[in-house]
Amino acid sequence: MNYSTFDRFAGAWWGSAIAGALSQDLNFGDRTKILRYKNPDWIATRNKIGQIIVKDGRLDRIDSQLVELLSDDATSVSIDPIDLPYRLMSLLLPIILFAEDNKYICKGIITQCHFKSDQTSQLKEYLLIWSYILTLVLNNKFQFKEPNVSKSIDLLLGGGEIKTTSLVEKLEMVSQAWSNGLSLRQLSDQLRQPINKDRDEVETASIAIALSWFCFASTPRNFMLSVKRASHINSRLSVPTAILTATISGAYNGVAGIPRSWRETSNSDRVEEETKNTIKQLFQTWLGIHHSLESKDLFCNPEIHAVAMPKIIQPRQNLKIISQK
Repeated sequence: MNYSTFDRFAGAWWGSAIAGALSQDLNFGDRTKILRYKNPDWIATRNKIGQIIVKDGRLDRIDSQLVELLSDDATSVSIDPIDLPYRLMSLLLPIILFAEDNKYICKGIITQCHFKSDQTSQLKEYLLIWSYILTLVLNNKFQFKEPNVSKSIDLLLGGGEIKTTSLVEKLEMVSQAWSNGLSLRQLSDQLRQPINKDRDEVETASIAIALSWFCFASTPRNFMLSVKRASHINSRLSVPTAILTATISGAYNGVAGIPRSWRETSNSDRVEEETKNTIKQLFQTWLGIHHSLESKDLFCNPEIHAVAMPKIIQPRQNLKIISQK
């Protein structure tokens, strides 16, 4: 993975974890919604997936443990079919982060998973498309000098990886809506017209992907505005759209782009502490840094880093300062 900083790596992870809270009761303020929010169980499951990769130390083959964990989660009777697609997209994040330079690993894991959806093949296609989109963002393939949804969609479709007719059609509708100056609500209504009360979970997934791209690309450098816009969609689409938007925007802007008040409010839970450790260990494992090193060594250690991070001065033992008298 060609991430410029750990900040972008962690931004995708933290973004998706925070966004679910903002889609809850809109009568409360952001801080209250985050404080009242109970972390969904998929966050803990995603941490388990990350720890499996950390323990193995690599991901250059299809891991049967990951296939089993994803399959067991996706076939759980307690999961609403409408929630299944975005849940799986969120669970795939550590695999996408760690194996982006080998798309066959991610594809192989998705292909071997067993889902309870009646449209399994189409769902798997959307998961592959999601991994492709997120990989492009993480690898800095988009340079927004100014917001331009239509141009960014041309880049997405030009890569040849998005072949599902339904999603292509929806992305083209998003592009046209941007050109015509339609609002998010008008676009949402257009995309939802063929669906009967959002009951088709696979089609709902394609709409959520399309809407999340609109929310992100219309304000690419503003994480807060992108996510808040997505969370105000008046339908069952608000949660999946907000989570996918936050994942993309977090990957693009990094943790630094997430409002500090949102991050500080969300850091008071045991699961959040596990999440922080998993992110650091996963990135550390990818770098090839031994786990015995302290976490501070991951960010700035004069013995292993030639260049310090911004605002950090490395010690120079051979430098002697002679004061002038």
